[in-house]
Amino acid sequence: MTVGMTFHVPYVKNDTKNTKVVASYPLPTDADVTGSCKDTTASITLSWGNGFNVTVKFESNATVFYASDIVIGYALNPDVFPDCKDDGETRLQSGPPHDIHAMPGRSYMCDVTVNVTVGNVSVSFSHLQVQPFQVKGGNFSKAEECAADMSTTPSAHTIPVKTTVHPTTTPYPVPKPTQNNYTLTDSGGKVCFMALMATQIHVNYTRTTGKTGLAIWDVPKNTKAAGTCGNDTASLELVFDGGLTNLTVVFVSTKGWNDLADVDTDSGFKASEMVLEYMETEARFPDSVDNGTSHTAEKKNLTTFRGSSGMSYKCNARQSVELNDDVTLLFEDVQLQPFQVKGGHFDPVEECSADKQTTPEPGNTTTPMTTMATLPPPRPGHDPSMLNFTLTDDNDKICFMAVMGLQIEVNYTTQDRKKTIATARWNVPKNVNVTGKCSNTTTTLTLTFDGGLTVVMMTFKNQSGKGGSVNKFMVSDIDFRYMKDKSHFPDAQPAELGKNVSVSQHNLTVFKGELGSSYLCKMGENITLNQNVTLRAIKVHVQPFGLKNNKFNEAEVCEADNDVTTLRPIIVGCAIAGIDVLMLMYYGIGRRMRRNKDTR
Repeated sequence: MTVGMTFHVPYVKNDTKNTKVVASYPLPTDADVTGSCKDTTASITLSWGNGFNVTVKFESNATVFYASDIVIGYALNPDVFPDCKDDGETRLQSGPPHDIHAMPGRSYMCDVTVNVTVGNVSVSFSHLQVQPFQVKGGNFSKAEECAADMSTTPSAHTIPVKTTVHPTTTPYPVPKPTQNNYTLTDSGGKVCFMALMATQIHVNYTRTTGKTGLAIWDVPKNTKAAGTCGNDTASLELVFDGGLTNLTVVFVSTKGWNDLADVDTDSGFKASEMVLEYMETEARFPDSVDNGTSHTAEKKNLTTFRGSSGMSYKCNARQSVELNDDVTLLFEDVQLQPFQVKGGHFDPVEECSADKQTTPEPGNTTTPMTTMATLPPPRPGHDPSMLNFTLTDDNDKICFMAVMGLQIEVNYTTQDRKKTIATARWNVPKNVNVTGKCSNTTTTLTLTFDGGLTVVMMTFKNQSGKGGSVNKFMVSDIDFRYMKDKSHFPDAQPAELGKNVSVSQHNLTVFKGELGSSYLCKMGENITLNQNVTLRAIKVHVQPFGLKNNKFNEAEVCEADNDVTTLRPIIVGCAIAGIDVLMLMYYGIGRRMRRNKDTR
């Protein structure tokens, strides 16, 4: 195995404020290597210093090998964790591994940097190549690349099995696909269709464990284009992965009515249909219940890549097209012209709305702004969908259940002259990828979406046995990662776009309930992760420990719901009392008016 690793570990400083900080340390080049190799199981342990180690375990069957577990050990010593409140303690973290898999007799390779969360530790892997089974001659066998590497030219690796270490690079949750150049020619050999685009495919699938997996791969570099050109219809066909994947995009001319001339005119073009054909292979869809099955996902009546006649369409921003509930296509860095191509060159560019830069109108003063202007509170978006989350243990029994809606709010600075503060707001979608792990003391729930660009991880702690009478569970840690992209931050400053941001909040007491019960809060809760980031949870029902018969235990209701329940009869009583007072006043006024009339 050859690999680079950097570990990022949160800890609490020994000061009056219990300041939370993160210590980072790399895997040293002189780490001791131990482990074991068997026919269907293998493990490698890297140890260094006093109490630092990492173990990766592998398993194999007739069709695939895969990483099954990662365990990280570390010692809170002053050299790595200065001023640590728990100085001298040793910790052990374990969690679900990164999706490392390949067919037997091959090696697995992933050069790009990938972030993996193990317990409360974030690990950056880079330049990874591993072969835990069927090694011959002390050299790696032919490599199967990770999806992120498929758009790059693989390097030749012939490396002894002894572990070596490479420096890590900046983490990138899901790397951008490479932009490719596609052209089609007519029967006379003239270019009739041109496109530049980067394309990535995301497919949810079902594992044999019942859990949902997520396969991500790119349309690779140098994919050859086929298709047809016509006056009103054109099609682009991309065949790759040895013929296992076929993507077709159909373009049509769009008609408009010229009121002055009273004629039907050709006003533009659009992509009206997309079809993806793919096969679920063990290498790309590990542990799939549909291994070897071919699928077709199709979406018609689209209005994607809409442009005007005599222009080329350009959009650098990321666009997503959902072909069905499980299949999504992501496009970025797009420029295309499906009709009226002249001389093999693009016509003048028509930018998509997401790329257009707006310039504020000049004011009546030239005084420079020295303060940050703030917009009024943004209009609330629609509430997030209610989602069901479940995790299963090693025996496939449900060990975690949650029902809730989740929405993310991030404040950011816009690119306008006043540097206005705006709020990006987006929901955790229905097709979120759910992973995690249960134990008697800790349960982690990890939600991955936006093509892997957004990750929310909640850590639930069992506090039984602490402080004698404590018998509670709660969310103690939330880790959140996202990318500032055009889809969520359309008017962000250009220098900020494409940046990956990590936010963590520890020592929380969110969703706190009695062990043996579930936690219910219809009012929900706004969880502040820092001054700019808020996680909004609505209609929460969760139980991270002690589930029985795959059902929630009796619920402990949150204080916010109890307050509403307590206030409701008071409010109703006050309303009734108010009505009684009004009736008495009306009665008194009526009697006085009648008395005055009788007196007259």
